[in-house]
Amino acid sequence: MYNFKRWALTTMLAVVAVLMFSFFWRADRGWLDLLTISALTAAASVGLNYWLDQQSAVYARRIAAGNTLTWDVLMNGVKIGTVTDAQYAAMQRSAFRDYRNAVAQLLNFGHMVLVALGKLVIVVPGLAFWMAAGTALSPPESSVEIVREVHKADPATIASAMRSLLDAAVAVSVIVIPMTAIMGFRFGFRN
Repeated sequence: MYNFKRWALTTMLAVVAVLMFSFFWRADRGWLDLLTISALTAAASVGLNYWLDQQSAVYARRIAAGNTLTWDVLMNGVKIGTVTDAQYAAMQRSAFRDYRNAVAQLLNFGHMVLVALGKLVIVVPGLAFWMAAGTALSPPESSVEIVREVHKADPATIASAMRSLLDAAVAVSVIVIPMTAIMGFRFGFRN
């Protein structure tokens, strides 16, 4: 019964969090989109809870088995002792169940997001500068035409263009940030 209550609570919290994010990010979503988002979030939450329960069961089986498999404990490449597999599984389960590890990793993720946003604060003005420089070097007729079109546009068109520009910036960030991480930039990650 405890697992069902935990699953229900975590699923409900996940769905509410994703719906709040969805409402703030894009308020004009239809009910079908919100239902789809809720269903996918609930499925992911149930799947995650199932995986967590299975992992905990694996640790419990290893602890109960009490087999004679031993692990060498090394510190700085020097063997300092041994532990049985049951003892090692008990240590792993203890770390697995400790909420402080999850909080530390959540804070670590928040730090990484802040570092990535800090990089964007540097990149976006630089990109704006080079776009302005490119516009200044382009033929004057095209620049005048762009300014004339922006001047003639109504506020709804400008807002729609800004939303499209924001969507494009988010899409580029979602692609660029993992690529820079793959190339070696760590964004302040600490294990």
